[in-house]
Amino acid sequence: MGSKKRRIRHADTKQLDKDDEEHSIKSYVIQQLNKFFVQHLPMESLKEFPPSYMYYAGTVAYMVMIATFVYFTFQSYLSSVQQAFIALDPSSGDCTSVSIAISNTYLADTRGNWVGTPHFTYSLASYSLTLNNFQADSFDDYETMMNTFHTSLDHIGEVSVNHSLAYNLVLWTSWIRYYSTADPSMVNFTSQGLGQLQYLQMTGEPAVIFNANRHQAVISSQYGLCGVVGYTSYDMANARVMTEVNYTYYSAQPLCMVALQPQLFGYIASVDNNIFTYGLDVNAFVTAMAVNYGILQLQDLGIASQTVYRFTVDGNAYVGQQYFDLRYPYMTPILCVRNTTSLPSGAGVLLQRLCFVLESEAVTLPLYDHFGVSYRYPIPCRCGAANQNAGSLPPCQVFNMLASLLYYVPSKGTTSIQELIIDQLENLLQIVYGYESYSDFTLKGFNASWSAAAEAYGRRASETLSPTWQKNAFGFCALPSGKRCSLMTFNSYNAINRIVSEYKYQLSNGSCANTFTVPDEDWNRLVSTAPAQLTQDYYDCYPTASNAFFNALGIASGNTQLAVPLTVLVTIPFIYLFLVLIQQVPPKEEYTALEKEEVMEIVSIILLRLRDGKTRGFKKNGVLVKLTKELIKAAKEEVGYPDSDDDDEEDSDAEPDAIDEEEDEDDEEDEGEGEGEGGGQTKRTTVQTKAVTIDSDDEIVESPPSTTEGTAASTTKKTTTKAKTKNVAQTKAKKASASTTSTAKRRRRTSALPVDYDPWQTSEFKPKKASKLSVFTRQLEDDTSGSGVSGQRRRPTAAGGGGGGGGGGGDDGQGPGGDDAGYYPGKYLISTAR
Repeated sequence: MGSKKRRIRHADTKQLDKDDEEHSIKSYVIQQLNKFFVQHLPMESLKEFPPSYMYYAGTVAYMVMIATFVYFTFQSYLSSVQQAFIALDPSSGDCTSVSIAISNTYLADTRGNWVGTPHFTYSLASYSLTLNNFQADSFDDYETMMNTFHTSLDHIGEVSVNHSLAYNLVLWTSWIRYYSTADPSMVNFTSQGLGQLQYLQMTGEPAVIFNANRHQAVISSQYGLCGVVGYTSYDMANARVMTEVNYTYYSAQPLCMVALQPQLFGYIASVDNNIFTYGLDVNAFVTAMAVNYGILQLQDLGIASQTVYRFTVDGNAYVGQQYFDLRYPYMTPILCVRNTTSLPSGAGVLLQRLCFVLESEAVTLPLYDHFGVSYRYPIPCRCGAANQNAGSLPPCQVFNMLASLLYYVPSKGTTSIQELIIDQLENLLQIVYGYESYSDFTLKGFNASWSAAAEAYGRRASETLSPTWQKNAFGFCALPSGKRCSLMTFNSYNAINRIVSEYKYQLSNGSCANTFTVPDEDWNRLVSTAPAQLTQDYYDCYPTASNAFFNALGIASGNTQLAVPLTVLVTIPFIYLFLVLIQQVPPKEEYTALEKEEVMEIVSIILLRLRDGKTRGFKKNGVLVKLTKELIKAAKEEVGYPDSDDDDEEDSDAEPDAIDEEEDEDDEEDEGEGEGEGGGQTKRTTVQTKAVTIDSDDEIVESPPSTTEGTAASTTKKTTTKAKTKNVAQTKAKKASASTTSTAKRRRRTSALPVDYDPWQTSEFKPKKASKLSVFTRQLEDDTSGSGVSGQRRRPTAAGGGGGGGGGGGDDGQGPGGDDAGYYPGKYLISTAR
């Protein structure tokens, strides 16, 4: 039975220890939170407030700080993520390259080198890249553009192998591929806004191609060759072939006047001084050929005049207007017409869009072809097996070109220039009816062009000289009315050079061959290396989400430090009013914080002096000395958990004995000193005591004090020591017995404690004797009650304390005396009565 009760008590004790531990942890957490609350107040000045004000104002300050911090963090984050900055390192944030607006023209050779690079060769420069305000957000944009150009080059390369040198030279001079960075898929362009487009073209120029060693001009018709041969020259600067003849000789030849009327080509007798001059603007000629071949579109050209010609041919409506190639600003405008109604079936595609060369008042249709394989027979340079691959023969690679202007002598009765132009256009449009390709039409006119040039050389075969052959040669341009056209043919011949550009690029084999593309390896070199720096050395960046967040935290911290003090300052009056309203205004403190700080400083100095053995002015065994010893001893003990009582019993058993022993030893020393000082004389001692008893309810009852007077006879030291030793032993035994009994009784009573049990309200836990603190307090009062208060100085005697100056000595004669008159312990603790 006893064992069972012990187990129950042991379990109850463990549960109580567990509850005490949880209560200790909770108290520790609350204590730390309170400490954190005070230490981290947003305003240091709040710590000087009274506790009630401090906690209310501190709570408001924390709320304002959190709200302000969250607000500024959110606003700063939104602003930061949209704030761009410049960085040298692309990893500084979400960075993009800063493009450079490039506007320039760059050459590239057939080996894949841009102009300005070490291996670039001008004589091999075949491509010209023009950039107009080009901005590439990344290198990929440049690669996309170059790949688009390469695709177009592949296309014209496939076309060129099926055409003669004449067609391919028009490609070299007129082909252009526009590109829009805003819309890379765009293929149709207008003249408006071409300045914002990028384009690639070949380096060929009409003015260079027509710069031949020999030029001759011949006028012919179905009736034969005009026999008047003039002086033909070439003006490369103006890109014009010019022929001058004597008008008198010319007008005397019937075949000449039938083939061409000088007035139609601008001859004025009163001005030109009998010199009839006619010629060919090669830029205008090549541009018209490019449009008719389909190499250029009308939207690729610029409008040269706002004059519009409207007319009808065979029930089909047409609109005509003048255009020019933007690359040749000084060229003579060309007249281009387009159909505005639906054409009948079989009308061909040429009637949809056709361009003419204007020479003064004459409207001419351009024809461009190679002289052919032979001077004796008209064998055109055409490609493919059907033509015996004649175009690949060496004679077809020589720059021996025929540029002809086909025209009709206008009908009589025209009264205005517009009527004259429309009359000529009606005739010219009729002869192209039914053709699907302008190459087919030029092939039909080859015999007529060849016959005029070959006869001028005097090497035509006899069978090609008959009037019938000549009439048949001009049969391709016969009108239903029987009228036939006339030709103005310019032959340019260059036996050695085949230069097509001002950089002296030689087109060695331009007929029936692809001269437009380069090997992929060379083209990739152009793609991988841009002709100019596309982006800046720095980057346009935006902060990443994490960087923006941390930046926002820093900005919010600074703004919060500025906003919180002002806000709290404004709210303090309202806090006071709130406390008044709820009647929680704390009373005014009895002592100020400054007074408390001064007292604590004095106490600290006293404790430090006693610790270091500086006991001057202190009672040798007074309360301050004992308190200092106990504090030092307690500080050396191992620190436990907060509120822990793991060593309460051990300390309660050990400390009282130790303290009592020290007290006994101190008493012995005091008595020994007293005997020595008194010289064996009798000493009267008055002792005030209080009788302390414990009633049946464990309450401490104090009886009135009594005064006992006695005379202590002088005895030997040996007898006194034995009595004291016996008293100490008896005291230790009683304390040990009381401690054991108290511990057992406390353990028995914890076996069945109610939930709301409060041990401090029972008699068991009420103090059985005066605590050490109360003893020290009374001793302090005794020590200080004898201090002198007068301002007189007295020399201390051997048996008593001396007074004077700032205070008197104690019973042992160790008072500060006159030496420490300005300062004495307890100066701020004990008020001096005067």
